Amino acid sequence: MLAYCFRNSFSKNSDLLTIHCKSEKNDLGIHKVHRFYLYNFKFGDEYFGGTRFVCMLTHEGVGFRYSRIFTAYTQSPIFMTFGATYYWEARDDGIYLTNDAHGAKFMYGWN
Repeated sequence: MLAYCFRNSFSKNSDLLTIHCKSEKNDLGIHKVHRFYLYNFKFGDEYFGGTRFVCMLTHEGVGFRYSRIFTAYTQSPIFMTFGATYYWEARDDGIYLTNDAHGAKFMYGWN
């Protein structure tokens, strides 16, 4: 199983993170996350490959709204992944990714 965690790390308590992730087979719905809180889900790779999750993250504050759609996970065509945990962190300047082996890396800016 793989674990994906999304964290609201915005600088203002009033800023909200909205998350909507889906694959070809699963729509995980819309989740609203307040500052310092997490939304997480677990999933497994398909036996014959093809697991792919696309997520839309939205940063909502007073008088503004930014969003970003990106591919959060694509299964390797050769290997299945087990036991990994990935952390997506939404900050004021963009979206960062980290896992058990690496520190936070800037991945996407807000549109």
